[in-house]
Amino acid sequence: MTGKRVFLASCVAVCLLISSACRMHTTASEGSVERSTEPLTEQAEAGQETQSAEEKRISDVTLYIGTGDTFIEYPAAYHGSEDPTDIPAKAVLKAMASLTDWNLDVSTPIELDENGIRVTFSSESSLFSGPPLEQKEEFFVYDAYQLDQMILDSVKKTLQCWAREMGHTDSDTIDVWFYGPDGGDLVLENIGITISSQNPYGEFPVS
Repeated sequence: MTGKRVFLASCVAVCLLISSACRMHTTASEGSVERSTEPLTEQAEAGQETQSAEEKRISDVTLYIGTGDTFIEYPAAYHGSEDPTDIPAKAVLKAMASLTDWNLDVSTPIELDENGIRVTFSSESSLFSGPPLEQKEEFFVYDAYQLDQMILDSVKKTLQCWAREMGHTDSDTIDVWFYGPDGGDLVLENIGITISSQNPYGEFPVS
């Protein structure tokens, strides 16, 4: 009889120990899940907020590179205004310069009114210095004539389309005037060509 009581007591003790261990394991596991999921949720929400803010600061602008009536479109991202219809013209030329490695600096702000767009190039512009020493293969030109034609045709086409996309005009054929650093004719001495400041730019002259 005494042996049976000892055996039963031992069984009860073992069961109590097992039950206690199971409760401790469950509590520890539940606590671990709560600590690991909470910061992940906060990080995900923070990431979504950051991404949303970035999307608001990025707008797309289309650049047109080519000559005559033949152009290739290049989408470019503009980081700035949250309003996609408020991309400044200077930022468009900056994006084109970054894409092509051309210097497209202007000496005065680009003007836009009901009569058209006016661009006054700086004396540092590639129009006066010629092709870069190291050209990107996609925009390679053989001489200053090809470069100047591509710059003026590309700037004209891009700004015309920009003005329409920004809602400044309902036409993509708005007139564009080009000026030299002094505000007068655009004189390209290196190729013997002058772009008149009295008329909107049409086609690049034949040398």
